[in-house]
Amino acid sequence: MNKKPPSEKEREASRCRTRAWSAANPERKKAADTAYRAANAEKLRLYHKSRYQANKEKMAAASRENYLKNKDAYKERARKSLDKHRAEHYALVRARRVKKRDSVKKYLFKLQNGRCAYCRCKLDFAAMHIDHIMPVKLGGKNERSNYQLTCPSCNHTKCAKHPIAFAQSLGRLL
Repeated sequence: MNKKPPSEKEREASRCRTRAWSAANPERKKAADTAYRAANAEKLRLYHKSRYQANKEKMAAASRENYLKNKDAYKERARKSLDKHRAEHYALVRARRVKKRDSVKKYLFKLQNGRCAYCRCKLDFAAMHIDHIMPVKLGGKNERSNYQLTCPSCNHTKCAKHPIAFAQSLGRLL
């Protein structure tokens, strides 16, 4: 049996029936959409990826334009999101800092052979301090090249002193 394709009028009537059914049955529509997305996840992912690749500049320009038109709304939404998820945000920040600090500690521990930069005593990995060679207060930076490991007593004695002044006070420099 040879079926002819529906006319534009028939397609429009079908769309109207579908929209009416969707409006009358929102829960069933949502369930059907969820089931479709679950069953066709890979197909949809590939479709969206190819669509994005084909229209990358156009989509970026539209997104930028939308942001510029609604800058205050974007900022408000970001603020509300941060307020709502503040605990999770700060937990992630803390976890990232701990991970970074631990990797720096391991790197410096290996570099300094597990010894304090000033008194050369053996360091306990859990108790050692990361010290700024040039204190931030005196213009030092928070960079790996400006860090050293010290024992707690040397770090507390040094405080924010200039490294040369501190070495002189220890009798290491004239």
